[in-house]
Amino acid sequence: MKLLLCGPPGVGKTTIAHLAAASLGQEAVDTDDLIEKTFGKPPYELYKMYGEEKFRVLEKTTLVKLASLQHGVIALGGGILARPCEGLIIYLQASYATLFERLSRRPKLPAFLDSRQPKNSYIERVACRLPHYEAMADRTIATDSLQPESIVDIIRGCGVE
Repeated sequence: MKLLLCGPPGVGKTTIAHLAAASLGQEAVDTDDLIEKTFGKPPYELYKMYGEEKFRVLEKTTLVKLASLQHGVIALGGGILARPCEGLIIYLQASYATLFERLSRRPKLPAFLDSRQPKNSYIERVACRLPHYEAMADRTIATDSLQPESIVDIIRGCGVE
């Protein structure tokens, strides 16, 4: 079975995908890594070069590769707002304060942020995406007070093997 993790940037999709995949004996796939392998540049640079509309087209062409996977734990990019393929989708949810704190530890902030007001632009973008994450998810896990290993335990409790 494919397990897909969705949610905003900074929620921990990549970390949880790798931990869950190791726990389940499956492959971890990060769509951001897949985009970089396909186009030779990280998503951040592609977004800056081409803008959001063209980036989403590149992203969709990359997502076609996911359909052929039979098993795996897939960390979906934060801008993927519709079910890209079959599988159990888990929405990793966190408060804005938690998300922005986690995001601020990264060497680069997401390309869509306004560098003059990163927190406000992040909240605006994520607020627009939340209904989409909720709509496509089969399950939701609130991650604010959980350690990554606890999140993996909850995922395993969803019947993912």
